[in-house]
Amino acid sequence: MSPVINAVMGVAFLAVGAVATVLMLYLQGRPLPTNHGKGAEPAEDQDETSGDQPDAEPDKQPTDPKLEPETEPTQAVRSEEPVVADVKPVKVTLEPGEHYWCACGRSQSQPFCDGSHRGTVFKPLAFTVEKQKTAVLCLCKHTKKPPYCDGAHRHLKPNGPVTKSADAGSKRPGPPQARNTPEEPNLELIDALARNGLTKTGHHGVLGAMGVPPSELPRWADIQILTAQLATKPLMETVEVGTELVIGPRAKKPLRLQIPLFVSDMSFGALSREAKVALATGAEIAGSGICSGEGGMLPAEHAANSRYLYELASGMFGYSDEVLSRIQAFHFKVGQAAKTGIGGHLPANKVTG
Repeated sequence: MSPVINAVMGVAFLAVGAVATVLMLYLQGRPLPTNHGKGAEPAEDQDETSGDQPDAEPDKQPTDPKLEPETEPTQAVRSEEPVVADVKPVKVTLEPGEHYWCACGRSQSQPFCDGSHRGTVFKPLAFTVEKQKTAVLCLCKHTKKPPYCDGAHRHLKPNGPVTKSADAGSKRPGPPQARNTPEEPNLELIDALARNGLTKTGHHGVLGAMGVPPSELPRWADIQILTAQLATKPLMETVEVGTELVIGPRAKKPLRLQIPLFVSDMSFGALSREAKVALATGAEIAGSGICSGEGGMLPAEHAANSRYLYELASGMFGYSDEVLSRIQAFHFKVGQAAKTGIGGHLPANKVTG
């Protein structure tokens, strides 16, 4: 291959590489090389709050920015430095009222805010002027007496997308400010890494709890441990659970209840015939039994339930050996606590048949 062709191909490769580098810087959000220079020199006289004596510069009117950023900046963005808009202050005439001094250095209306701080940790500084005055405001954004200049710019160099052009005084916006979206929640982190690399985070990069933000980690209060679940594996809600209770499992004819509940002892007389029959019917439907009570067996109640328990007490009211073949179990009354009034006496008007 001839030297001429080699030279042409070399130049072509260099051109393609330069274009690719510029495109990559722009997509990553890094500032592109600009032709910005110095602006007009400020005037000699200064405000009493200034530590420098700059030349005059045209006055700029404040905007009315939104003080809060619309998105929460990432850990990497929180550590970024403000942009040095210029390495000299600006002399302005302040009208009475509230003004907003740009703290991020990105505003196109220096030294006042135009909302370019959105998506960063910076907020404009609101200050009030009681009467018209001339003041020297900081443009390097490193003053210790904001919004006024204290001479901190003497040790700084211009950087960032906002500088003054020495040729035409024109302004050119920098690359778009990265802002997180619901679809792309890491844009600000990517932008910060593209601008600063690992200089703001250390060689290890951004630290996190196994990659999970602390605000999304569970708390101890959110964790509930039921020890019963550690002993027996719980069943699904669609699986049938056995609730059968067997009374006298070693008897020739054990009494089987489908649920471990039954209607307890309440005598006929203490309850009406209708109540006794209704309870016996309900217990039968539920697969359970009913007990006669101390006053003997009511035939209609017994007929309504196939799991009938007969209460046999010391008084043996209504008992005879004939009931043995008709009942399914005995409920023996061994004793009873104290009663009020006349106790266990059964009034004669309650005895019928």
